[in-house]
Amino acid sequence: MSNTSHLPGPFRGTARVPRLGRHATVRLLIALLAASATSALSAKTITVAAGDDLQRALDGVEFGDVVELEAGATFQGNFILRALERPRRRFTDEDWIRIRSTEHGKLPQRGDRVQPAHAKHMPKIVSANDRPALSADFGASRYHFLGLEFTASNQVCYNVILFGYDGLRNSSPATKMSQLPNHLVFDRCYIHGNPTGNIRRGIALNARNATVMDCYLSDFHEKGADSQAICAWNGSGPFKIVNNYLEAAGENVLFGGGKTTIPKVIPSDIEIRFNYFYKPRSWQKGHKDFAGTAWVVKNLLEFKNGRRAVIEGNIFENCWVHGQTGFAILFTPRTEPGIHPR
Repeated sequence: MSNTSHLPGPFRGTARVPRLGRHATVRLLIALLAASATSALSAKTITVAAGDDLQRALDGVEFGDVVELEAGATFQGNFILRALERPRRRFTDEDWIRIRSTEHGKLPQRGDRVQPAHAKHMPKIVSANDRPALSADFGASRYHFLGLEFTASNQVCYNVILFGYDGLRNSSPATKMSQLPNHLVFDRCYIHGNPTGNIRRGIALNARNATVMDCYLSDFHEKGADSQAICAWNGSGPFKIVNNYLEAAGENVLFGGGKTTIPKVIPSDIEIRFNYFYKPRSWQKGHKDFAGTAWVVKNLLEFKNGRRAVIEGNIFENCWVHGQTGFAILFTPRTEPGIHPR
């Protein structure tokens, strides 16, 4: 209760929180249960077999749906996650849109990292040009990916997965927080480039509330430019990067490094735990295992812009002098010509 004697006229007196009667409470509970049941009943499972139109399936999803892609099938294209109209109620755990392999039950349990050998149980989503295999409309939310393979077959691809840009054109970055894709989970996925291509980045994770866990990200490298397994520069977080294999030539994981277009955004609340950061010696000129291409090699982990980060229980292996002086872990705060907040 709060005393309102200092307020004029009819506002004087003691304010009381109204209490629901027994019948009103029962009606409220029934309404909440009915809303939950309606959500569960309206959810559907969409099976996408080899040769089916994956984009059409993505265009038709609603919150709570499951999209199962045939294991072993290849879906070639530049696919876009849609932003759905938010329901007039609180989200529940049943409202995630789950996109998964038909053989997700044959993958390791949650908490165990997948390996390339598990690709036989996964559908493959592949870009055959320089555009992302997967991107999202502004504001797309609540997508959970389980047991999928994402890759690029072209010799040049800038981002295998791209968030934070207009999904239709992939050219217009988000300029306000509400445009960022949010509540995204990559769970036991295999995300990779190819051995000879200039594949710059695995995931451009410009998002709000994004998780990458138990995944395998490899073969990200480029001649003449930096490359990353995961990079975020125009997203707010929180970010959870847990128990992944992370392989890239430039910076295996990078926060910052690009101009922000959302005012005062800083990648924040970052959890990096139990990952394996690795650069193959086949990329090191002069090493006995050198494969012949001198990709630009820099750091294993770098922060140029970020705050509130926990880095715990990771393995960092192999870093040498090439594009920089060879520091494995680097903190270099930058304002990117005054764009980033100081």
